[in-house]
Parts: sequence; C-alpha cells; structure tokens
Amino acid sequence: MEIEERRSPAAHGRGVALLGVAVVVALTGWLAWRHLSGAPAQASEPTPTVATVTQGPFSVRISLKASVTREDPVAVDTGGRDIAWTAFNGKTVYRGGVLGRSRIGSRARELTAKLAETRRDRDAQRDLAVLALADADRDIRSARRALLHIEGPGRTDAEEAVDAARDAREKLLITLNHRDAESTAGIQSLEKKVKSAQQRHRVTAPATGVFAMRGPKAFITADRYTLAASLSPEEAYRAMLLANGDALVGVARIPAGPTDFTCDTVKITQAVEDTGPARAVCQVPRRVRLVHDLDGTLEVTLWHTDDAVLVDAGAIENYDPAKGVGYVVLAASRARKKIEAGPSDGRQVVVLGGLTAGDQVMVD
Repeated sequence: MEIEERRSPAAHGRGVALLGVAVVVALTGWLAWRHLSGAPAQASEPTPTVATVTQGPFSVRISLKASVTREDPVAVDTGGRDIAWTAFNGKTVYRGGVLGRSRIGSRARELTAKLAETRRDRDAQRDLAVLALADADRDIRSARRALLHIEGPGRTDAEEAVDAARDAREKLLITLNHRDAESTAGIQSLEKKVKSAQQRHRVTAPATGVFAMRGPKAFITADRYTLAASLSPEEAYRAMLLANGDALVGVARIPAGPTDFTCDTVKITQAVEDTGPARAVCQVPRRVRLVHDLDGTLEVTLWHTDDAVLVDAGAIENYDPAKGVGYVVLAASRARKKIEAGPSDGRQVVVLGGLTAGDQVMVD
C-alpha cells in the first residue's frame, strides 16, 4: 500500500531559507577564490584632470655644490729695476700704496761722470774762444794804428788790412758761438738722461692683500675669495640659453660659515680649449670672512620674471624646445591648441603666447 508523505508549510519555509544560505556561502567562496587566485578585476576609466593657467612670479634656478678658493697671488711689476723694498713679508698693503723705490744703478753713475766731463770741455773751449777773440781784437787795433801813419797810395792797402782783421774776428765769433751752442745742447741732453737714470721709480701695489717676497719677485696675496662650482654640460648649455649673456645672481650657503650671502654677479666660465667642465664663479663680498677650501652650495637664478603666465608641465604635448612651441587640450571644448612655450622648472612652463591666466587645460 502506497503511503503519501505530506510536509507542513513551516518545514517548507525552512528548506527555502537553507537553500538561500547555501547560495550566499557558495558565492562568497567563489569571490574569495577569484581574489586569491589573482584574477584581474575590471579596470575603471581614469578620471581626467583639469589645470588652471595661472599668473605670477617665476624663476628657474639650479643648485650646485661649490667650494671656496682664495684668489691667485698677483705679481708686482718692477719693470726689471733693482728695487729697495719698504714693504715686508706679511704686511697688509692696499691697492696703489707704495711698496718700494728703485735704486740708482751704474748707468746713472756713468752718465753723471760723462756730463761732468762734457761741462769741463765746454768751459775749456770757452776759455780758448776768449783768447782767440782777444788775438783778433789785437790784430784790428794793430791795423788801425798802422793806418794812422800811412798817407798816399799805401793807405788803401792799410784800410783793406783793417777790414780783413774785422772780418776775421766776425767769422771767428760765429764759429765759436756755433761750437758753444753744440756743446750746450749736448750737455742739456746728458742732463735729461742723468735725471731719468737717477729718478727713483716708485713701485705700487696692484691689489689689496698681503705682501710676500718669493726670491727676487714680489707678490700680493689678495684677501679675496671666490665660490666656484662645476656645471655639467647640460647645466652649462641651459645656463647659456636662459641667461643669454646677462649677469646672473646667486645665493651662497656655507654650512660651516656665515649666514647666506648674495652674489650679485655670477659668471659662467668655459674651460680653456673646452677641455674641462664649465664653472659658475661668484666673487665673495669683502664683508664675508671665509677660509680656503670650505664647501658650500651656490643656487644660481638662470631666469626670472615677476609676471609670467604659467601652465602645468603635464598639460603640454609634443613640445619642441628648438622652436619653443607645444600643444594643449582645452578643458571646455577638448580642442587641441598650439601655444608658445618658454622656460620650465620641470613642474610649470612659462606660456609666451596662446593662453591667458584663467584658461583651463587637460593634464595627463
């Protein structure tokens, strides 16, 4: 005999509930397995970023490791003269101050002796000239006396003798004056040479610093220092492009020294024959006291403006540094626009044309 089993409604509800719990547990386990097994989850679309073009001051700077160096000694120019120095080793001297004077050499003594001899010769020549003129005057007087006692035909010859004596004296006087003038000119020339040779040439300091003798030569060790840093080829090229020949300004920091100080003029120097790295050199102000070989940093401003239009560097596409142009995508219209781009610090780029402050662009 068949017996039909009947279930109550309560029992049926419990069965449905147990089935639901089993489904939830199975689904949770499957999801956990998917996570542990590294199954890829569906990637979400990236959210585009919008950047606003701004306006304000902008600078491009590079920070360089630098060291302090005392300036090279400056040689004192003596002109090859024998100098009697009044300065001594270790003395602090000032630019233009007298360091010594040249001694009188053998040349001056030779010229002085020659001058004295020439003067004696001239004096003797003048004495002889006086005697020669006296003889000429005596000849004239004798001719005149002879003329007084002659009458008749012989008087003409006597008159001619007087005239001849007078002409002889005149010619003698001209010759003597010419010789005396030559002697006097020679003496004056010698006097100038002697004066020049006897003049004690003053030797002055070419710079302010400490005086030192190294053998026969003298030097001034200037109490001036420079802060110098080497630049990589890329940094040197960037400095050349951005500075464009203008003077650069730097801020020097010496951890073991004084507070930061400003270098008003930083020079970018190339190595001789381009065989070494370029250097950024700052002359330390005199008020700053340092010592040789201190380490520090030199932060050089390559480019600065107080009012620049700036855009996020990530917003520029296909940037061509040679032409200074690039492209941005406008946030409002999603249109691609060409702009003129200037210097960049890696985070922001100066916009020289194509955008204005307040414009919004897309950033990758």
